[in-house]
Amino acid sequence: MSDFAFLGWDVGGAHLKRAAFDGAGLLRAVDMAPCALWRGMDQLDAALATLGPLPHLPSAVTMTGELVDLW
Repeated sequence: MSDFAFLGWDVGGAHLKRAAFDGAGLLRAVDMAPCALWRGMDQLDAALATLGPLPHLPSAVTMTGELVDLW
């Protein structure tokens, strides 16, 4: 992923999803990694590592993973 203006994230209970948008707001890429969040925060760390870095991009985050037993 490159040449993106901002990211959208969904931290779910079973998967971490990332969407990348260009400056016009058009969706340019989507990726997803397994994230068994109910097993612990280390699962989120592993999912983030799987997706790879996209530093310094503004992000919007939604979370449905708070419904798991971790919290």
